[in-house]
Amino acid sequence: MGISNLSMTLGDTAAEIVESPITAAKITAAMD
Repeated sequence: MGISNLSMTLGDTAAEIVESPITAAKITAAMD
């Protein structure tokens, strides 16, 4: 979910990260 938002809009992803630290962790892992 977070990865899809990252591809579409960084703004959406940023909002999602603020609401869900788990999502942020998943995005970080995916980028790694």
